[in-house]
Amino acid sequence: MIVQEHRKRIIIRSTDPGAAGMRGMDFEKEIMLAAKEYWRRKIAYIQKFEVPKGYRKTPNGDKVFYKSKTGYDFIGSRFYGPNNQYARSLFIEAKSNKTKSGLPFLLPTDPDQFGVKYHQFEALCDLEKLGAESYILFRNREGVYIARALALRKLNPYGRSIFPIEHSEIWIEVKRVQGVWLDFLNAMQ
Repeated sequence: MIVQEHRKRIIIRSTDPGAAGMRGMDFEKEIMLAAKEYWRRKIAYIQKFEVPKGYRKTPNGDKVFYKSKTGYDFIGSRFYGPNNQYARSLFIEAKSNKTKSGLPFLLPTDPDQFGVKYHQFEALCDLEKLGAESYILFRNREGVYIARALALRKLNPYGRSIFPIEHSEIWIEVKRVQGVWLDFLNAMQ
């Protein structure tokens, strides 16, 4: 793997020509790869937020459930100011669906479907109101997009799918360089 800096953006290129970049890599692994590079460059510290899980016996076998509800997959801090002496809290909810273009924003009555759950979106918006950076990172069949939670709220997304291509004023496409991912934080500057 080759890591380069280009116009203050981090570019990660695969050295394996047969790998077709890192497109087949799991979405969370791609985010964590970028997180490691952000930390190495002292741009941000990002880690996966693990929600405690439980198991319940059912007639059809064990069922996994979450012991608590959160609004995000990743937490951390973004550094800024002279010598990166300041930090702002950072919260990211990541969704990936390569078969659909739109991202569903669910009502409280549809918690078991794919999409941004009502409690997740509310938590991200509340955190952003308190001064944190709260983002939704979405990978679909067209590409990877990022948007601020409060900007999405202006669309009143509850109960419907939001299509990044229709709302380019809110969703910012995260560009791939030579077929390889990722610099989602610089996309939001």
